[in-house]
Amino acid sequence: MALGVTGTLVLHRFDWFEAVYDFTRPYERLQIDNLLIIVLFVAIGATFISIRRSLDMRREYEQRLKAEGRMKTLALTDALTGVANRRHLYDALKRRLETNPAEASCFAVCIFDLDRFKPINDVHGHLVGDQLLQQIAERAQAQLRSGDLLARLGGDEFALIVRTGAVDEDISGLAERLIASLSEPFRIDQLVCHVGASMGIAFALGGASQTPDTLLQKADLALYRAKTEGRGTFRVYQDAMDAKARERTLIELELRDAVENGEILPYFQPLICLRDGRIEGYEILARWIHPSFGLVAPDRFIAVAEEAGLIGDISLSLLEQACEQARDWPKGTYLSLNISPVQLRDSQLSTKICDILDRIGFSATCLEIEITENALVHDVDVARRTLISLKARGMTLALDDFGTGYSSLQHLRSLPFDKLKIDQSFVMSMSESAESRKLVKAIIAMSHSLGLKTTAEGIETHAHALRLTQMGCETGQGYLFGKPSPQARQAWVAEAIGAA
Repeated sequence: MALGVTGTLVLHRFDWFEAVYDFTRPYERLQIDNLLIIVLFVAIGATFISIRRSLDMRREYEQRLKAEGRMKTLALTDALTGVANRRHLYDALKRRLETNPAEASCFAVCIFDLDRFKPINDVHGHLVGDQLLQQIAERAQAQLRSGDLLARLGGDEFALIVRTGAVDEDISGLAERLIASLSEPFRIDQLVCHVGASMGIAFALGGASQTPDTLLQKADLALYRAKTEGRGTFRVYQDAMDAKARERTLIELELRDAVENGEILPYFQPLICLRDGRIEGYEILARWIHPSFGLVAPDRFIAVAEEAGLIGDISLSLLEQACEQARDWPKGTYLSLNISPVQLRDSQLSTKICDILDRIGFSATCLEIEITENALVHDVDVARRTLISLKARGMTLALDDFGTGYSSLQHLRSLPFDKLKIDQSFVMSMSESAESRKLVKAIIAMSHSLGLKTTAEGIETHAHALRLTQMGCETGQGYLFGKPSPQARQAWVAEAIGAA
């Protein structure tokens, strides 16, 4: 506007057209006036184009800023659930630890994942799984306060950054509310889904050594502890968890070498006929002969082997070694092998076992397969197919640790078991507990009514052996008859039970 006013004043004070005319009149023959008019219009056009281009550039710049903002949002947001993603979480942790060191101990990191998401995703498909994750994110978000951050790390795993006040009360209350909320059923169209969640919590402690990676690692260790101690709960990180995790990692690394080097050996514990004291067979038990530490107890490595995917190789190796020894045993002596829940989901399990038996020349009718009750919880249909396949090959099937898990009478009717093994906790408490005696007697009676035999575990006294014999239990196992040994003891042990 100022430029226009100035131009008007200049034109008002000076007659530019007359001046141009006077200038060009001596050169009329050269038509300089026309040239000047062309130059004038070109200048006006160039000015207009320059202004237009300037406006276009400004608009493009604003659009670019908006696009960059959208890209940044997308880069920090989980596309499925709309909550923050792993990168956003990591950046937020880094900012909190670096920019506010005085308040670095005023927040906690929580990691939670779903306890039963995978079966739902596998059975009903990824579309249902995605919708379930979206609903889970909504429920979790509803439990948070202003300033808290929810992020999806991937799969069914989520993380929180939570402000802390009264540490124990705030975090415990949030964890309980969140787990309770996710335990409620989810509706997806006509489908009702039950999942549940477990959570690990790590508090920021401040200091230069505290990093986003260490916080996430600690929360993950606490989550692992929560899942191993029953699921549907939460645990707060403690330094002992880190030491235990390091020990577990070391065991896993050495266990892989132990499997390859043949350090996992079969030990044999006798299974005794309580009626006459005769050794009927032997249960195969895993023992790790470590080159530096000697004999390693199974409770230190079996769970690690299951989680690391080594249990299948270990079981088959033990079976092969035991069958080699058993070829020279008296006819009819059988072996009993525990199968883990992980192996039970292997559709080729019976084929793998029979390949070993055929190669060694050990009869399938002399092999008993033990399944724990908890193995039936994961997928009864898969368990049924595997058990039927094993039974068809001639093997005997036993339900191990009966009374401590989740089996039902329906399972006993629908699955082809031949025997129940009464858990040692009931047997060992019979002397002090009338309830235990009644329970053991009821299990034996129920087994007989279903056409099943019984084996009592944990027999350590003559009185227990005699009472179980009187109750009708067929087979006994325990330290009274012999501890697990690397060599099977082929002898009659009638004297061990007092000629019961």
